[in-house]
Amino acid sequence: MDINYLAMVDFNHVTSIVNAICGVDVTIPKATSSFGHTFRAGVNHLTGLTAIYYAREPSLDDQNRMLRQANFVRAVLVKIADDHLVTNPVTMVRVLNSITSALTLDSNMSNSDVESLAKNFGHLGGSAGTFVVTPTHMVNGLQVLATPEASQLWTAIEQDSIAAFAQQHPEALTPTSVP
Repeated sequence: MDINYLAMVDFNHVTSIVNAICGVDVTIPKATSSFGHTFRAGVNHLTGLTAIYYAREPSLDDQNRMLRQANFVRAVLVKIADDHLVTNPVTMVRVLNSITSALTLDSNMSNSDVESLAKNFGHLGGSAGTFVVTPTHMVNGLQVLATPEASQLWTAIEQDSIAAFAQQHPEALTPTSVP
């Protein structure tokens, strides 16, 4: 399978994205604290700074931090889609500028490619996406790809059938409430 584009999110810049979209809501199953900020059990509204506290909570292991960051990215995308923040020209500029400042793109992907994706995304609702985490398991204390399931995921990506993959592998769905 070819990977045509790569974009990395720099979590040092997520504050500008969260502030540009006027915050984002995430659900936490139990009360927790990170960098002196207390998150309560249930829905928490994140601002730019509390988003960093949420995404980088030091007490989390790598697996749960990755799940939390994936859940955060989903919350941002759902907010942008559900609130149609890239269909209004005024908010679109603010949102796209904040997103492009937080992304590192490969040499094949330009800012105009990101803008084009965002404009297309703006016509979708948040429920249009299926968010999955690559299946992994532990080997000698290291997290490695669960090869058969990961291969099926790559095939699903290639065939644009991630939703079908998620139905067959519900454990791969990014949970909406993460530690």
